[in-house]
Amino acid sequence: DLNTFVDDFYADYSTSLEAHLPPPAYTYTLLRPTADGTPTDWVCNTGSDNYANVDDVTPDDDTTYNYATAIDVVDEFTLTDFSLPSGFVINSVIVKARAKKTGVSDAQLQLGLDQSGTEEYATGQSITTTYAYYRDRFTDDPLSASWTDSNIDSVKLQVKSAGTF
Repeated sequence: DLNTFVDDFYADYSTSLEAHLPPPAYTYTLLRPTADGTPTDWVCNTGSDNYANVDDVTPDDDTTYNYATAIDVVDEFTLTDFSLPSGFVINSVIVKARAKKTGVSDAQLQLGLDQSGTEEYATGQSITTTYAYYRDRFTDDPLSASWTDSNIDSVKLQVKSAGTF
């Protein structure tokens, strides 16, 4: 018998001649919400701290969550401190959220960042009626600066309702 397991698959879409080289080693650090920012306009289904409903290590789905009932409603969160390992550079920040919609409308989620009052949002993503993860990659901070340890520590995560309700 021959068993084959694929752990990682990379699609190289570059035009460089280095295609024969192995892919770079990437390291990811997970930063969780630690407190509410301003604004916190989504409604808590339980408790009064919005961040406490979304900082789960293992998602508890319908047990604790925040919800919006209109477009352009924003929740903002501060994040755990970041420490860049020696010898590494930051290529991007990936914002990830888990969400579902409860109606038939085209409810969307916009993931964003707030850096010193300058906000940047990705394009809205249509939300499904079952829980799913939504991600967006930001290759520089909202002030168009390269990512550093200090600007990651000061950036705030934002989620914004979009689409139709």
